[in-house]
Amino acid sequence: MSMADRLAVGIDIGTSGVRVAALDWVGDVVAQSAVATPAPDRVGGSITQDATVWWRGVEAALRDLRTCIDFARVGAVAVDGTSGT
Repeated sequence: MSMADRLAVGIDIGTSGVRVAALDWVGDVVAQSAVATPAPDRVGGSITQDATVWWRGVEAALRDLRTCIDFARVGAVAVDGTSGT
């Protein structure tokens, strides 16, 4: 498979949800998915969120993305998260 046939998948993990996108060689979005996650817990002045919530969101978003693209084409993955994580 040539590099031009490869896709890059970006995963964005935030406190309100997980977003994933597959981009082609020139940067055009080929497919995308988003999954909402439960709101974080607020106790006093602190905000906490169980990391398993994020992982379940990533799994669900990638399952949805997989219905649109062939994962064998994925040549790169990038992940980012909310500030402070």
